[in-house]
Amino acid sequence: MTLVKQILETRIKKADIEEYLREKLKNAFFGGVSISFTPLGTRVTIYAMRPSRVIGPKGKVI
Repeated sequence: MTLVKQILETRIKKADIEEYLREKLKNAFFGGVSISFTPLGTRVTIYAMRPSRVIGPKGKVI
């Protein structure tokens, strides 16, 4: 796979994830997401005005 194709696929994945989170977290005033892909795993940081709405009661939403 070429480097350009890999970059495009990564950006499409990030856009899909951000679109999904924006739809699901409307009531938490979703501000954005930072996604880091590393060899050890993936780190997703969600920015929201109301983190308690993202986490949910007793962490059930996350």
